[in-house]
Amino acid sequence: MKSQLTIAVASLLFASAVQAQLQPSQNHVAAAATCVPTGQTSSAQTALNSAGDVGFASGRTGLVTVTCAIPSTLTRADGFSLTYRDTDGSGTSAQITGMLRRKNLTTAAVETLAAVDSNRQGAVAGYYTLLGIWNCPTQTLDHQKYAYYVQLDLRRTLTTSSVLAATVMVGVVNNYVC
Repeated sequence: MKSQLTIAVASLLFASAVQAQLQPSQNHVAAAATCVPTGQTSSAQTALNSAGDVGFASGRTGLVTVTCAIPSTLTRADGFSLTYRDTDGSGTSAQITGMLRRKNLTTAAVETLAAVDSNRQGAVAGYYTLLGIWNCPTQTLDHQKYAYYVQLDLRRTLTTSSVLAATVMVGVVNNYVC
């Protein structure tokens, strides 16, 4: 009897541990280097470093656009965060914008849910994280109707400026009371 109780308790604990592992993640985090170049972005224009950052290749200027897919296992979100570097801050020689977007699977219409812009901050020689809050309270993501992604646009007009995208996190980012 005692061994049956021990087996039953062990089975319940194992089942709880497995279920906890199968629960959808509260957040999705990606190194920017795992995002996909889009539009006119070429590999000659883009540089990836060993830290997983995306930036401009040496001597290059212009626009680099990458998109980061949001997996359907992420079921709830209120926004996103972008960790980046922009050495001229609100100046015009370097900029990164990030947009949490969704695309309607039926109509192909695209909607921007939240956006951040490095030109609204001071110069960042290290790394800085911006939050883009979409909705308060947290919303359920409808993957049956929409494809969700983050679009990052890096702009550089002078090769002396540095702009890097480091990480993107989508999920429950607003730790404040609505």
